[in-house]
Amino acid sequence: MLRQTHGKVGGIFMSQAENGINLFNGKNMDGWLARGGTPQHEWGAAGSVALNPDDAKLLTTTTGEGIFYNGATGRTADIYTEAEYGDCELHVEFI
Repeated sequence: MLRQTHGKVGGIFMSQAENGINLFNGKNMDGWLARGGTPQHEWGAAGSVALNPDDAKLLTTTTGEGIFYNGATGRTADIYTEAEYGDCELHVEFI
């Protein structure tokens, strides 16, 4: 069951599988909550995510859609989906 995402996530790319459910719409964090049921804190959508060239402990993003990331520092609240799901196939890239 996909309920929580931990760690320093550079980006999570979601694509719809045949007969699958897309958990991320690519544009915003609709359908997701942060630990404690609060809003998603620094999680957001971006066109790309990379290490900040001036400080490798920070992330930098470009405006756009398709990737969600966990803030500039990579250290914000854990998130989980509003709904519960069964098995899933997930591709995550950690920076």
